[in-house]
Amino acid sequence: MHTSARSIPEPLFPTFAKQEYSTRHGKIREAMQRAGIDLLLATERENVEYISGYLSSHWFMHGIIPGVVLFPLFGEPCLIVPKFWLGTAQKKSWIQSIFVHPNTHSDPESFAEFVVEIIQQHSWDKAAIGYEAGEEMKLGMPIQQFDHIRARLLGAQWAPCGSILWSARTIKSPTEVELLRRAAVGTCRALERVRDATHPGMTESQIGQLIRQFQIAEGCEDRQFLNVRCGADRYSMTDTLPEDRPIQLGEILILDIGMHRRGYWSDTARCASIGAPSDSYLRTYETVGKALEAALRTICDGALASAPYHAARSVMDDAGHVVHIDMMGHGIGMGMYEPPMLSPIVEGTLKAGMVLCVEPWITLSDNRGVLCREESVVVTEDGYEMLTSPNAQDLWTID
Repeated sequence: MHTSARSIPEPLFPTFAKQEYSTRHGKIREAMQRAGIDLLLATERENVEYISGYLSSHWFMHGIIPGVVLFPLFGEPCLIVPKFWLGTAQKKSWIQSIFVHPNTHSDPESFAEFVVEIIQQHSWDKAAIGYEAGEEMKLGMPIQQFDHIRARLLGAQWAPCGSILWSARTIKSPTEVELLRRAAVGTCRALERVRDATHPGMTESQIGQLIRQFQIAEGCEDRQFLNVRCGADRYSMTDTLPEDRPIQLGEILILDIGMHRRGYWSDTARCASIGAPSDSYLRTYETVGKALEAALRTICDGALASAPYHAARSVMDDAGHVVHIDMMGHGIGMGMYEPPMLSPIVEGTLKAGMVLCVEPWITLSDNRGVLCREESVVVTEDGYEMLTSPNAQDLWTID
């Protein structure tokens, strides 16, 4: 089986400049050295893209692996791809050593043995190898192929490396922060357009079509997230797609949406009263705003990651609202959900460069309504900077 690397010129269509990847590689290697890891095997979409810049639209399909990265502590990384995607790899990735698996479509199971041969060729078969396991980590290849690689490399020492990857990925570069800002602002604009185009009697499905349309117009390039629901029969259906159900006066419409832009996610929640809001809805939304502000005041470099939860929870408790969900937000980046989870038991501290979605939600008893706000911020040395647009201080109304 052919296992020689193909040296390539600079990519024609790189996602970012070479320096962005050099910085990422440096952060990963520092963490690898601290953990005693010689080689990192990256298989999951976001990790492969983060290290290599190689993007493929094939990731959502099963059976054929678009690519993996072998990332050594010393030396040049290797990108392994099926022959079919060689051109994409050459024109997107800054990695020079690309190995081509010749027959992935006809014999996909042989891909794992191909990876083994390349590891052996580089004398990494007795290395300490890190693999994707840990918080918010998963493998990007079928488990039987990963098991084959481990069984064939009995001299290697295997260790979970989720913490290594997150030590790099959770601290965003200025380039990444700017992309997250654009995605957040674009989503806010899409939500405003949806609000202005919606009226009582429209169905959730029609509103969902508007969201998809407006997010594409605002720069969505790949995937979208829709959580749309309205009314007493729908309030309890968390993270649900829109239904062919008309929205009606007196109800609350929940719009929790996100879009994928140049590999980075947005995640923003807004809610709207259908018709004039009741006093109960106004009071509850005021509590949501106070909880959000309390959480934001705790955010800065070095703050406990659990502090935003406890601050927001205190406001909700004082107002008499029971716990709906055991978190008040999460990290965001190439994944919509990234560490840290802003929960009461999360360990560690916030660090400058983290991008967080802060999202207090209040669910009223007896299916009377759901009120929410979700904002994106980047942690700074002495506080935070808002990335989403300041367009939801007051409860939206749809007439």
